[in-house]
Amino acid sequence: MKNSSKFLPFKILPLLFLGLFLLALFPNVQAEGGFGVSGTFAGYHYKLVPGEQIDSANIYATFVNNYSVPIDVQISYQAPPGVTFLIEQTLVTIPAGATIRVPVGIALPLDAVPGDYVVQVFAQVLPGSVEGITVIGSAGLNARLSIFGEAGRVTIRSLTTSGDVFRSTIELFRIEADGALFSVATRRDTLSDRVVVGDYVAKAYFEGRTIAEERFTVNNNDVLTIDLIARTVFVRSFNVEPNFFEDRNILASTTVSYSLENVYETVNNIQLELVVRLDGEIIDEVEMFLAPVLNVGRTEGRFTYIPRRGWQEGQYQISIRLFELDSRFEGGQFLYDETSPFDFVVPASIVEGGVNFVQVALLGLGGMIALLITILIAVVVKDRYQPVRTLTTKNKATK
Repeated sequence: MKNSSKFLPFKILPLLFLGLFLLALFPNVQAEGGFGVSGTFAGYHYKLVPGEQIDSANIYATFVNNYSVPIDVQISYQAPPGVTFLIEQTLVTIPAGATIRVPVGIALPLDAVPGDYVVQVFAQVLPGSVEGITVIGSAGLNARLSIFGEAGRVTIRSLTTSGDVFRSTIELFRIEADGALFSVATRRDTLSDRVVVGDYVAKAYFEGRTIAEERFTVNNNDVLTIDLIARTVFVRSFNVEPNFFEDRNILASTTVSYSLENVYETVNNIQLELVVRLDGEIIDEVEMFLAPVLNVGRTEGRFTYIPRRGWQEGQYQISIRLFELDSRFEGGQFLYDETSPFDFVVPASIVEGGVNFVQVALLGLGGMIALLITILIAVVVKDRYQPVRTLTTKNKATK
């Protein structure tokens, strides 16, 4: 043990010489800190047509120097052939602990190939040393680029029936060749976007319910504004029940029970209309309910329906329409909701021999009028001719 400890310094000595030699060759040490990048360029979606460019101060990359020394940074980009990045300076100096913001624009050539691409901006700290400190680092951001052959711009707004902004979620769908809906974009309250030409459907949602929907077509270079008018009053449910005469199995009437729901704000001049079809043809449109004010919440009611021409054999379809009446709407009314039809079949067995009260009433009224006319004529004739005969008789007797 003594001999081995005696030679220990001689074993360490070569290692010390090696360390001094390496320090002589590499005198610099790496600086503490780091280099980073962020900004709105990350995840941004450029939408352009060939020959177009976008250069906005709102689209930028932010480079951060967390080192204790200034650094020189080389900015580069990666994009499809012919695509140019509009960056004022590609070589920048960032002071120690400082941040710089670099706007990033894009220009397309006239022969740009339509398609969807990923573009990238990245920065490399240039090799160098300051007072014996070496600084290294790089960082990058990705964005999307869609090149359209033809495109238009569409702005979609969600409004109340009075024209105020309605707070809702707007979603834009492109209608594919097979009729399927492909979601293009989603925004709150207002959606403005550049889209490829084609057919679209815009929908507005409120509390998980579709409150507005409109279909439209975008042509090349179109600038469209689509207003989605929020339908916030609904027919929540309705039911139809038959009523029969007590003494025989003959259909007398139907009772329509309904429940309305107002989910947003008080609405004026609400009208509920019953639409009745027989074998596919409309036979009645009857006002069921008219309210000057409909408050938020649920409103329930019942309505008894008898066809104007009496019940007939066939298939009936009953549905309900819900309107707001106001002169500011086209035709003086705005359709909030229309239900799916309630179908039921009326067989001959429950209408044969039944009493058509409307016809009976009309016949009875006609008979009474005819009777009154007959009595009136008889009275008039009697009053006109009876005195003359009496006077003539007296005259003959005098002579």
